[in-house]
Amino acid sequence: MAFIQKTTCEKITNEIPIVDRWVGKPMMIHTAAADIKRDNIHTDNHERYHVENLGWDHIGYMFSIEKDGVIYFSRPTANKQYHCIGDGQNHKSFGVCICGCGTKNYLTEEQYQSLLKIIKVYQVGTILVHRDFPYKGKTKSCPGDVLLADITKRFSALVHRV
Repeated sequence: MAFIQKTTCEKITNEIPIVDRWVGKPMMIHTAAADIKRDNIHTDNHERYHVENLGWDHIGYMFSIEKDGVIYFSRPTANKQYHCIGDGQNHKSFGVCICGCGTKNYLTEEQYQSLLKIIKVYQVGTILVHRDFPYKGKTKSCPGDVLLADITKRFSALVHRV
């Protein structure tokens, strides 16, 4: 596969784009770095990995939130999710990736505020986590124990573990 010269993700500077089909649907939390030592993973790294290593058309998450709280939106992913094949979740929920290492990083305050915005705009009533949806017997540690504990504490009324 060719190296991605330009990401399909748009940096959100004003209002969060609304994709009607996902309003009121569950949101699934991911981190691209649940099991690795580096925590400086960014949206463009996610997309490069998804396209070059997994053979997908674009990044798998509809939203990606950088450590500084900047939100990236993938218009192609809004139409075709790749974030979780287990239990058909690509058609049932939309994916949000929290940049950083989920085994050692909590949400930054900026990430928390950005996540709150997405939750409000999309009227999210349920937050799911990737690790709860194995596929063909394969399990994931995503979003990492530290991030999962933080998300569960901050959004206890919304987090639904399967």
